[in-house]
Amino acid sequence: MNKSGRLIVVKSVASAVPIYTLMANNLPAWAIDEIDAICRNFLWTGGEQSARGKCSVAWPIVCRLKELGGLGIADLRLTGIALQSKWLWLQKTDQDRAWSSLDIKVSSDVHAFFAISVLAILGNGMRIKFWEDNWMDGTSIQHLAPNLVRLVPAHFRANRTVAQALMEQRWTRDITNTLNPRAIQELDLIWDIVQGAVLQDREDQFIWRWSTNGQYSAQSAYRALQSGSIPIHGVNLIWNSWAPLKVKMFLWLAVHRRHWTAERRIRHGLQSHTNCLLCDQELETIEHILVRCSYAQQIWWLILQHLGFVVLIPGNGSIQEWWHQLRNQLLSHKRKGFDSLFALITWQLWKERNARLFRDAVSTPLQLLGRIKREGDDWIAAGAQKLGSLFCE
Repeated sequence: MNKSGRLIVVKSVASAVPIYTLMANNLPAWAIDEIDAICRNFLWTGGEQSARGKCSVAWPIVCRLKELGGLGIADLRLTGIALQSKWLWLQKTDQDRAWSSLDIKVSSDVHAFFAISVLAILGNGMRIKFWEDNWMDGTSIQHLAPNLVRLVPAHFRANRTVAQALMEQRWTRDITNTLNPRAIQELDLIWDIVQGAVLQDREDQFIWRWSTNGQYSAQSAYRALQSGSIPIHGVNLIWNSWAPLKVKMFLWLAVHRRHWTAERRIRHGLQSHTNCLLCDQELETIEHILVRCSYAQQIWWLILQHLGFVVLIPGNGSIQEWWHQLRNQLLSHKRKGFDSLFALITWQLWKERNARLFRDAVSTPLQLLGRIKREGDDWIAAGAQKLGSLFCE
């Protein structure tokens, strides 16, 4: 089974098994580490042996969303936080449930995430918690006045509603400890804000910050938890194109510069040829092999000229930048087909490089063009309809 097949197994089986447990319980850190190790070893080596030294990309990156440069494998810790937030949401929004008044045992990470995820729209103030909920222009007193809130006993913080707090300024009597200078400043701030609060003759509303309809979903929660990752420009082109999964994984590794080219082997102190095997002129990098090599440029020129492109000279940018430059010359309805073509050409260039390295087999540009056409026909027969319309031109 190749890496693409193992990826499917990891996503659909190995990392999916703990999901039901994560809905109700926090897995210990050691258990998450063990499950991650099993998935990591299987993905990169195909077995249970350690993948140490064989992991092409760090596991935290692999577990990112695809648009953030990962493979979309579940991050089990974040998955647990996202799933368990559901119980706090139901407790907040559906108080008819028999267990809604009970204390829900979830981790501090879940409570912290939920606290920033829910906006409260003030109505009659009967359900919004005065000290903890985000009812003051999208933020909470707990956030605006942390020193003041520390002087409020926990049972008042957890249970005092806005309606109760505003009645005869009862909230001021919740502050039972001695005020320090910072707390006094924060008290003045909160006092001014509270004076502008007006109760309405309607129920309070709660809005889930991370979804367009304002309702909780595990998917929106998980995406929000990953939103701090830095996206990789153009990576969506890979996953949105029609191509075999093994080709998409090849491009994904290329975008991360994780193929064992001469340049990378030299950086790791491994013996290697230095020049590109296709042109024998420049240092072999993944960008050079797929875009800048004179052999590769012959392939690109022959195909792109036939399709009516203005053939651009590749710059020093990334593979994704070259991809974007070319597809932007096309009308929108032709771009999906070109994305498949781009994947096909780069895949065949990489296979040609490997044939020269491992089998000492050399193909002329015209021979490689023939292989591109034959494999393209196979892709079209398998469902790449947009590529078919491009081939017919």
